[in-house]
Amino acid sequence: MNLKESFRYQNFLEGLLTTAGRYLSETDYVTTTKREHLRGAASPGAQDETLVVATEKPFDCGVNTLIDFTVHIVDEKELLGAAISAAKKSCPIDIDSAIAMNRSRQNVNLLMERLAGVKSREIDSTGHDYRLNNEGNQTSYVYKIKEVVTIDFDRNKVKGIAKALARKSDEVSAELDGLVLSAVVVYTPKYDINDTFEDVLAAFAGGSETA
Repeated sequence: MNLKESFRYQNFLEGLLTTAGRYLSETDYVTTTKREHLRGAASPGAQDETLVVATEKPFDCGVNTLIDFTVHIVDEKELLGAAISAAKKSCPIDIDSAIAMNRSRQNVNLLMERLAGVKSREIDSTGHDYRLNNEGNQTSYVYKIKEVVTIDFDRNKVKGIAKALARKSDEVSAELDGLVLSAVVVYTPKYDINDTFEDVLAAFAGGSETA
């Protein structure tokens, strides 16, 4: 498989672990409750009775099998992770570092694009104040307010930076897309990525690790 397929399978395994963990976290699933009705001690001649409280079990296999299955998926994820690491090391660039750097470029590019959209502007409005007239009375009057907002940076420079970052980001993305399709991950999937959790668990419980 290539890196792209291995990433999908890695997510598939993580989904299996999440589902298994959810069931193992349910007390009703991992326990059996028995209720002993001790009628004889309270009423001579009455029969004691033991009842098992019925709880819905979503799978035919037992809890121990699900525990073993969870450990098995952890082991598979570890094997896959090691194979992915080996495949990445064979690539001409550090994929993880390139992805992180590209994310930073894209974030800064968005910042520069927003900054390039800021423009100098003038805003006209009115203000109100009071003054004394010739008779000494206080009267209000209206006056104009001219507000001038000026950008403190070179917009052309910012636009150039945004374009350069976008261009570099696209180049790296194209290289990464090629690598995730061409880099070979030496790992054989044990299950079909389209199988449900129930399918995979049943295959494991049946003693077969191939779906």
